[in-house]
Amino acid sequence: MNMEKLFVNKTIEINAPASTVWNALTEREYTDQWAIEFTDGAEFHIESDWNPGSAVLWTGQDGSVVVQGNVTALEPQKFLRFTVFDVRGEKPPITDEDGIT
Repeated sequence: MNMEKLFVNKTIEINAPASTVWNALTEREYTDQWAIEFTDGAEFHIESDWNPGSAVLWTGQDGSVVVQGNVTALEPQKFLRFTVFDVRGEKPPITDEDGIT
């Protein structure tokens, strides 16, 4: 099966130190706030230790994993990429360029 790749290039400027932005992307108290933007209003928690190769789990209020992925690239406070897959479907093959960056 040959799936066409989806690529979205969106850039925003944030007037804050890199450490503040990094914390917003990786600390649970903040990930809970932005994860909801991807879930049609359902509350989810993103759980990860944010190390290369580590799991990234999106869990619902009942504790069930709905979306999972892995950290595929990391440079603390500069660069983070992780994959996301709906666990209810078939996991597609991935390359080094896949994921949310």
